[in-house]
Amino acid sequence: MMQATRQQVEPVAKAVVGDLAIEFYDDGSAVMAAALTIECTRCSALHDLEGVEVSFTPDLAWHLLQAVRQHLPPDAYRQAQAATSQAIGGPES
Repeated sequence: MMQATRQQVEPVAKAVVGDLAIEFYDDGSAVMAAALTIECTRCSALHDLEGVEVSFTPDLAWHLLQAVRQHLPPDAYRQAQAATSQAIGGPES
């Protein structure tokens, strides 16, 4: 029986935008996590959505990185940019 091995990825940058926490990883991917409370429009019940995560492949993480650039320190942006660029095989600019 063959077991799949998962490569360990390390975070290179983290941005916090409102209730969203976005982490960029050294493999070029990104994860956006949210802690939200939503209200049902029909019954007005409140629902907490904590730990909701959305994963982004490097090609989509690139666009997310550009959108949150102003929320990252310059060094963190450059590290995330380099990792994402390398993963998608594009330019590092």
